[in-house]
Amino acid sequence: MLNKDAKIDIPCPKCKHKFPVTIGQVEREEKVTCPKCNSTIALKDDLTKQVEKSIRNFQRNIKNISRKLK
Repeated sequence: MLNKDAKIDIPCPKCKHKFPVTIGQVEREEKVTCPKCNSTIALKDDLTKQVEKSIRNFQRNIKNISRKLK
């Protein structure tokens, strides 16, 4: 189970600046503001798919690290 306070970087669809959001924010499909261009971003639809892919990669990496430590 992932920590809902864990942060992942997302790209702003407008200016492409990457900034952190929490996994909890993504799950709640919150709206966030890009710190660079001040665009409002809804954490759903295509962006949610990108974030979910990042979460899956993160989970896979954690499993690989756990296997190596055993």
